[in-house]
Amino acid sequence: DLYAYSEIFKAISKGFMHIANSTSARYAMLFDTIKSSSVELKLHANRGVAGIDGCTSTAVGHALTTKENVILVSGDVAFLYDINGLASVQEMPNNIKIIVINNGGGGIFRWLEGPNEVGLLESYFEAKPKTSIKAASSFCGLTYFCAEDSESTKMKLDELMNNTGPAILEIVTDPKISSDVYKMYLKQFQNN
Repeated sequence: DLYAYSEIFKAISKGFMHIANSTSARYAMLFDTIKSSSVELKLHANRGVAGIDGCTSTAVGHALTTKENVILVSGDVAFLYDINGLASVQEMPNNIKIIVINNGGGGIFRWLEGPNEVGLLESYFEAKPKTSIKAASSFCGLTYFCAEDSESTKMKLDELMNNTGPAILEIVTDPKISSDVYKMYLKQFQNN
């Protein structure tokens, strides 16, 4: 996940970026690139406002009001939770670009003490979606891209941003590795 977010912030420097709640918002706070004077990126976050409710709908609604690209960065659970934000739009705006970090459903719960220690993480906390991001993209009429490694992530981010219509990029990550890397990254700050 950390690598994916790093590449996202390198690849996108202008337009509007909507950050969905929880994991996406926490990762976004780790990067200084969004504070650079050369960046023409305006950020919006759902953090603390309404949970995962409306993340997709808000980004689509915003895209209908501007000519600039509106990029939604979301996790798989938040994205699918609000799929009606795409399914109910009569005419999808061409400037909506969606990046879904698919870490297998609720990866944030791997960061927290408790769920894993009591053996309930996968059965009660993670929410593995039954609908695939690809199927949701097809259902909503969006162009679909998928990345599963570092090389394809860079390439597909470029393809997404150069696509002239509405599109989704799914970046598939390993939930256990992502959680371990995130914890190690934060631990480095505690030790300094």
